[in-house]
Amino acid sequence: MLEGGPSTTDGGGQWGRFADTLLRAVRSQLVLPTTLPVTTMGTPMLQPVAENVPEAQPGAATSVKLTVAPVPSGVVVFNIDSTGSLIDTRIAASSQSGQMDTAVVAALRAAAADHAIPRPPPGQSKVRYDLAFTTASPAGAGHYIPLGKIQSPIWALRRPAGLDLAAAPDWRPPGGTAAGVPARDSTMLEVVIGTDGRPVLSTARILGGAPEGVDQGAYRVFVSRVVRLLPETKFIPALVGDCPVPALVQQGFAYH
Repeated sequence: MLEGGPSTTDGGGQWGRFADTLLRAVRSQLVLPTTLPVTTMGTPMLQPVAENVPEAQPGAATSVKLTVAPVPSGVVVFNIDSTGSLIDTRIAASSQSGQMDTAVVAALRAAAADHAIPRPPPGQSKVRYDLAFTTASPAGAGHYIPLGKIQSPIWALRRPAGLDLAAAPDWRPPGGTAAGVPARDSTMLEVVIGTDGRPVLSTARILGGAPEGVDQGAYRVFVSRVVRLLPETKFIPALVGDCPVPALVQQGFAYH
């Protein structure tokens, strides 16, 4: 699916209509690759499993197991000026699939060439737009539109990827609350974790915004620190059988 939203929501319903029109314009131009090599696994799924009885038997006792499937998930960031023209288009978070990245950027540029990109609501000379493309569930409260169905294999997941708390850096901003830093803060980040437990920095993106009651400026300072420390942050890689596999995770970071 395509999912996204502008960097500002001032204007209420106008921005909703703007986002929906833009997503439809990109979808109308998008040509999905017939084959899509993807090596990154998505977030774990729960699958019911019958216990020692035929699957079709009514009332069979069931348990659940973790399963996982490959997932392309990336983000294109661009700006739209007051005339509806594109500027500064770039891949902000790679899907790890060159074919998918290329297809989405090509669709965006084709929509712009057809003058199908909407102008921002009145009063905005330029607006930034974050366009996510993924086979995962929508990550936030933004607008989204389905593209189609992709067939992919599903594997049993022995262990999901997760943060190695024993080796976690200190995300607290330096200075403490005496310097005006909030007593607590949190953010959510999506990133691919490699087979060595290291985050793939080109895939990282922040999900959502500042928690309720947290100053926007202080939140940006905290997010910048999390991103800056990401190369030092160690994760435990996902396992399919005995093999570590790259996996997309949505990981919260917080201090109190």
